[in-house]
Amino acid sequence: MLDAAVRAILRRWRRAVIENADTAETYLAYARVPFQFLHEIMLYKDAESFACWERLGADPSNANTMIHLLSYRRGQITVVVDEAEELEMSVLLRAIQASLEDACLRMGFLEAA
Repeated sequence: MLDAAVRAILRRWRRAVIENADTAETYLAYARVPFQFLHEIMLYKDAESFACWERLGADPSNANTMIHLLSYRRGQITVVVDEAEELEMSVLLRAIQASLEDACLRMGFLEAA
């Protein structure tokens, strides 16, 4: 499920930096992410956003430049953003939801209507 969410985000944030939230290891390419071992991923909009988060942390100037994904139960994912109502975030959240629904259909978690 994390991989489907990450793919949805990468379609809009093409230069995103992907970080293993447990180890702080970063990945610049989707193909390098060991999804089978991860439960939490942070995606930063780009390298500049990643550097700013490293420097300032959860500063208001970093709003909506990072998405935190958590998945500890099969078929469930939590998406954390700053402002879900903000246009770019709402578009990303809808894209993540559609990608997850598609993944669930393919894995047999949901039935097609």
